Amino acid sequence: MPEGFKLEMGLSGFDRLRAVFKMFPKETQKASAKYLNDATRLFKDLAPKVLGSRYTIRNKSFVNAAFKHDKAKPTDHVLDQFAQVYTRRIEGGGGGLFTGWEEELTGERRGMRKQAGRSYHRLIWSGARGGNMGAQVKGQYRFRLNAEQDIISDSRNYGMPIPQFLAMLSKSPKESDGTKRIGKNKVFILEGAGFPLGLYRFKGMVGTSHPEVEALQRFKEDPPRAEKFDWQQMTLDRVATWFKPDYVWETYFVPILAKLWKKDK
Repeated sequence: MPEGFKLEMGLSGFDRLRAVFKMFPKETQKASAKYLNDATRLFKDLAPKVLGSRYTIRNKSFVNAAFKHDKAKPTDHVLDQFAQVYTRRIEGGGGGLFTGWEEELTGERRGMRKQAGRSYHRLIWSGARGGNMGAQVKGQYRFRLNAEQDIISDSRNYGMPIPQFLAMLSKSPKESDGTKRIGKNKVFILEGAGFPLGLYRFKGMVGTSHPEVEALQRFKEDPPRAEKFDWQQMTLDRVATWFKPDYVWETYFVPILAKLWKKDK
């Protein structure tokens, strides 16, 4: 699976420790690995909180689980050690596209989700969240990518006026041969007659020629640029307040050196 965001942390910036590493490479391997692992673990824990300071986090478990942590190996030479925190880029599956918050770092255009051979940026309206913009999207309105999970009619495929298309779905949800026109989630795609391209559902008066329609998602083929937000640097700055050079020296390496000096006496 391709990567989204990735941060790699090593010991290259600790010039004051190089002499110690050269003199006692094996003795300091565990201490340096522990430092790298502790610092990157803190980054992993803080990053969701930093993102939450700017964005509405509707699924905290997903955000926390999105950040992966590869630890430094205490058996590697200290100058070869590194630990990393990263996210996985998810381009398919039930949740659609997840880029790992890359666009926020650069201010690039947001990623596109593929559906029926076309790519869209999706804007989720409150109707898909039960009327609460702070809530997660309801399962039946997620518009999953697996076509076998539901039958979703698209007005663009019928070549008829939108009012006629809606009346057909409302009054005749099945074809003449019994094939369903609308699936278990009762959603469909509209574009035209004042309806922007997107996912909709019937809200009322189903079975009539004039059903009420509610918007769930809007599809945009020209995605907006993300507002630039360097959450990576902000998180690193917070980590740095904890892991200052003096703290790293005193906490991770002085105890090791003290033991070595005791042995020499």
